[in-house]
Amino acid sequence: MAFNVHLTRHVEFDAETYYEILPEELEEPETPEELAELMESIDALLATNKAYNETQKNNEFEDEAFQNTMDKIRNRAAKDYEIDDHISESNGTNDTNDDLDSFEEINELIDIRSQDKRASLPSNSSGNHKNSRVSFSLVNRTDEYLPPPIYLCEESGKIVINITVDSHGNVTDTDVNSSSTSSNGCLIDHAIEYAKASKFNADNSKANQLGTITFYFRGKS
Repeated sequence: MAFNVHLTRHVEFDAETYYEILPEELEEPETPEELAELMESIDALLATNKAYNETQKNNEFEDEAFQNTMDKIRNRAAKDYEIDDHISESNGTNDTNDDLDSFEEINELIDIRSQDKRASLPSNSSGNHKNSRVSFSLVNRTDEYLPPPIYLCEESGKIVINITVDSHGNVTDTDVNSSSTSSNGCLIDHAIEYAKASKFNADNSKANQLGTITFYFRGKS
């Protein structure tokens, strides 16, 4: 049995990336472990590539409704599956409908959670997620756009970029910080490119503010 999940990437003007999860060719579930594995992959997806501001307190973003429903789906997956050789066609349809309902619930919750975050928090800065692939340090500023690092290089590594941000929130200058763990040219070039494309909130009191952006790259190999 296999769960084929189609992830559709959406990029909106507020620069938050989110994913729509759609079921494809669902087969009758055989073991609870298979659906549990899907839950783990969704958890990883939600925690990945979300930036956080290192200067902010670690005040974890909580979404009780989201967590409760995800727990309900996990509990459903954890129930023992009793495979009956003489199972009726109608029961098989109900099992498949349950799986479809699970996907629909997950997709709806991700959409709602994304909308709530866009309405209440700057893009990519919510939650101080320590599993993020990108973080920044810029006192009393929030990000409007931070490109998540795409794994285009052969090597892995952490690249820290020094940035200068003007009052409009634009990155006007960049250079490599010595705390980077790699001198790989591919990683550095991409990190500088992403840093220059980053955007922060405007602050007229800060004509030039120094900070850093840290990118964690995972190699292709």
